[in-house]
Amino acid sequence: MAIEKAPSAVLLIAFHSFAGMGPYVISIVNSFKPEDNVRFFLIERDDHYYSRNINEELRHKATIVSSPVPTKIQTLISILTGFRCKFRKQIEEICERENISMVHDLTGAVDNALVTSITAKRPWLYTVHDLHPHEAKKSFFKEWRQNSRYKAVFKAIKKSKHLITNSESQYRDLLNTYPNKRCFKTPFPSLITHSILKGNITPPEIIGIEKYILFFGRIEEYKGLSVLLEAFKNLKTDTDIKLVIAGSGQIPKYEVDDRIVIINRYIADQEIATLYSKSLCVVYPYLSATQSGVLAIATYFRIPVIASDVSFFKEVLGSKYTGLFQTGNSKDLLEKIQYFISFSPSMRQEIENEMDAIYRDNYASQKHREDLTNIYNRIALS
Repeated sequence: MAIEKAPSAVLLIAFHSFAGMGPYVISIVNSFKPEDNVRFFLIERDDHYYSRNINEELRHKATIVSSPVPTKIQTLISILTGFRCKFRKQIEEICERENISMVHDLTGAVDNALVTSITAKRPWLYTVHDLHPHEAKKSFFKEWRQNSRYKAVFKAIKKSKHLITNSESQYRDLLNTYPNKRCFKTPFPSLITHSILKGNITPPEIIGIEKYILFFGRIEEYKGLSVLLEAFKNLKTDTDIKLVIAGSGQIPKYEVDDRIVIINRYIADQEIATLYSKSLCVVYPYLSATQSGVLAIATYFRIPVIASDVSFFKEVLGSKYTGLFQTGNSKDLLEKIQYFISFSPSMRQEIENEMDAIYRDNYASQKHREDLTNIYNRIALS
């Protein structure tokens, strides 16, 4: 007697959990229900991020594997051998065993041999996070590594007939760049995980600090921290307001100032709530941004936002939002900071209400399950 195959299912894959991808993936994964015909393959680091944050009722549908942070030698070998995913065979076996009808790549594959293997039998829905490379100013090795990854990403995008993004402007770019592919757009997930919600740890670096402006996130050239440092340098020194820079990365050169507090390390989810809720405002001085989760966090905690007027921030905040400043213009940013820190209680309440409305309009509904299921069905019927 022939063995009947299980009903076809969709496999959602996350190839890593670092650089903000952990909360992004978990927000989408946890939107599904146990009865949905989906499976998950999640690759995490030694912090066991996915294991700690996936809903218990979904654990039986997930294969979670660990991949420690690679050494420089391992990274070099990975680049030279085409970013081969060491779980390639396991993924291919799951696709056959579970009768996977399509793969939804949540983080962006760089193993093109794996994409080729899977797409030979089923559709691959590729999540495009950054269609255009961000500005970078790093050591030769790091820049070479980043450029190599981008090249691998673009090869994978070309191999995938189905693309999805969370940015309206990037969606339009995809339609223009790849007219022969099927492109989809869904809202950016909220990133507010259980560990962030329940977190009550105060970073030791800010204990005793009453008033501060916050910069949060991994430090990269394109995030414009140097613009913020230049603006803050010219902020009147007769205030007791500090600037807290929280996130790992290479800090741009700046004049020594005891008003600047550097937390140059990985910020745990359990520290985020306190870090945001105690701040006067948060500044996102990005030089470019196609899509980002930082607005979801700030608006959830109702923290006033000052952001550069790049397309993604304007899409979410609205082009007339009072906290937008001209990208790269430290003088304009300084004026916004001075305005925001001078808020009366009623003005602050007003903008906090605005942040709450932005969160509800853009993130609170979290219809990922419904939206993605519709997209999966449309791909299946094509």
